[in-house]
Amino acid sequence: MSTATQIVDDFVAALSRAYHSARLYPGQHPATRARLQALEASARAVAEIAEHDVEVVASEALVRIGPQRFKIQHPGAREFLERSLETGARTIVLRRAELAADAQALVTALVEGEVPAPTVHRERLEAPAASKAPAPSRPGDPPLDPALPGRLLAAWNLLREERRYPAREIEAIALDVVRQQGDGLVEAALLYSAHEPLETLACHALNMARLTYLAGRQHGWRGADLSALLTAALWCDVGMLEIPVSIWGSGRKLAASEFRQIRKHPLHGARLLLACGDAPLLAAVVAFDHHRRPGGRGYPQVGSAMDPSPAAALIQAADVYAALRTPRAFRGAVGEQEARRLLARLRDLRLDADAVDLLLERALPQGTRVVSVESPVGV
Repeated sequence: MSTATQIVDDFVAALSRAYHSARLYPGQHPATRARLQALEASARAVAEIAEHDVEVVASEALVRIGPQRFKIQHPGAREFLERSLETGARTIVLRRAELAADAQALVTALVEGEVPAPTVHRERLEAPAASKAPAPSRPGDPPLDPALPGRLLAAWNLLREERRYPAREIEAIALDVVRQQGDGLVEAALLYSAHEPLETLACHALNMARLTYLAGRQHGWRGADLSALLTAALWCDVGMLEIPVSIWGSGRKLAASEFRQIRKHPLHGARLLLACGDAPLLAAVVAFDHHRRPGGRGYPQVGSAMDPSPAAALIQAADVYAALRTPRAFRGAVGEQEARRLLARLRDLRLDADAVDLLLERALPQGTRVVSVESPVGV
């Protein structure tokens, strides 16, 4: 193996290890810092031998430096390359003059699922908020992916029927949620709507996850923390599968005994997730907490005035707003301004005030559009 090949191979290995560590250990964890420092040293070694920018061609599993081609053979690079392709980044351009900084920024971007296609530029990685604003949504824009609710239901059923946590499926769904059109700031966020009860339930979970993701980013959540928050939102209503659809999907007036069954779905969801040893603990906590209110109100009752977790508090606000903005069997959708007014009224009464403010004032100042999975017509 030539010296150049060895240096590039070491760089790929350092890049892969840093990405893997950043996914497992977010923020300033010592393991992540050590891997990023190793990546910086390896990048400097590559910059010394390179005369051109470094291109990581994920679609061909190779590194290209000018006319030179280096096949990626490091066994640990597979996860890194797959993640690049999942985000749409087939070719990743790292500037030679800023190779160490670009490589570290790339790790962060891949963990957060922000890498744009087809080429990654340093400017987008370093400051995505300052990038060019997307065009406003229009009624003729493509609808949301109609297959996503069914994919989420399939993942829920795997958990329920096989007691198996579908990690790869949920990660792919979460990435698609992040890619959805609209950032809530300069472009209206899109929400799902459906008519069939089970599909409506999955659409609601996707909407909660999307709104939670937008609010979490504005609040400063990043990396694995933001990913865990988004994943928890996707799972919080899985316990509804344990309750007959004939009860919660009927649209009729429910008996007191039926209401009691529905109020058990947070407990069902937490139990399903805890039964899988590899399910994220935060998902189980949020599944249990997402109908518990500040001051010990809500359900399930835990015998104290302990408030719900911060993640659950944010997801609660997203839950209520998403429910208001989409139609149900017993009512139509509530308009945007009325939904915002009703959510604001619940501030401090049934919902965490900071979570409501974060959602309404920072994550969705430009509003939302509701798109049916059967039709791309906005509501």
